[in-house]
Parts: sequence; C-alpha cells; structure tokens
Amino acid sequence: MNHKGELNWVELQTKQPEEAMTFYNRLYGWSFASETNEQGDVYWLISNTDKFPFGGILTLKEDSPINSRWVTYFQVDDVDTAIRVVEDNNGTIINGPRDVKGVGRVAWLQDKERAEFGIIAPCTDN
Repeated sequence: MNHKGELNWVELQTKQPEEAMTFYNRLYGWSFASETNEQGDVYWLISNTDKFPFGGILTLKEDSPINSRWVTYFQVDDVDTAIRVVEDNNGTIINGPRDVKGVGRVAWLQDKERAEFGIIAPCTDN
C-alpha cells in the first residue's frame, strides 16, 4: 500500500498505443488489459508479472499537440484538498479532478515552475 506523497501510478500518453504495448512487452514482459469508459474511450492497464496494474496507457488524439510522454501520479489522501494546496501555492490545474472507476479520484497539475504531475486518491473498494 502506498502512502501520501509516494509514487502511485504511471501513465503513458501516446498516439500509438499498440506500438507502445508491443515495445514494452518485448522490453519488460508487461501485459495489458483494456477498459472502456462511459464515453467509449479505451484505457489500457499495464501489469507486470504479478498481474497487479501499476499504470496505464492513454491514447492521445492524432491532432493532439502533446508528444508521447510518461506522467507520474503521486498519492494523496484527498484530491480536492490537495488541489486547494496546489492553487494556494501558485500551482495550476491542468485536468480534473475526476473519478476513474476502479482506480480512484485523479487530477493532473502543474507546480509553480510548470512541472507537470498527477495526484491520485485510490479507491478503497478494490
């Protein structure tokens, strides 16, 4: 179990998820399982040999200005409280907060120097 401030989740954001899955499967032996949200978007869960997901792959739209990248999520006790602290300290919200079924409440933020990071309060009903 992770604790507040510890690394909790990683997410690869890419326009080519199938190519990325082939690459990381060959490199690390990772496996992938798809989940579809209410909007019909597919999110890929990444697991290692113990089959417990530690990250995901988010498919970027082809016209997205974002290059492929890894995003790190740190654990917090409460996403909304953490967002207030970020804003009070000149950070900004990029995306969220939102609830992700089976994962928890998440948000994507920037610190005052514009370094991007995610926060997550894991769901407790797993």
